[in-house]
Amino acid sequence: SSDAERCRAGGGNPDVVIKHCTAAIGSGEFSGEALARLYEVRSGEWAGKEDYDRAISDASAALKLAPNMAQAHFQRGTAWANKGDFE
Repeated sequence: SSDAERCRAGGGNPDVVIKHCTAAIGSGEFSGEALARLYEVRSGEWAGKEDYDRAISDASAALKLAPNMAQAHFQRGTAWANKGDFE
């Protein structure tokens, strides 16, 4: 879908990327690693907006689908650190 392509492309306006990621996630077209990647990208965009709770939630959703996705682990750890929670 074009929403998924725009999501995965990232960059630019975070609100626009989040909108496309959200549409792609909600479309029901994706599962497994492909769906995990959409959550991971959106996680990074939330983090860029300093919305660390949403970043953590999306990174966690990605990791449920793809437990070995390194970038999702990084996104979640960085968001926790930015919140000041080092546990």
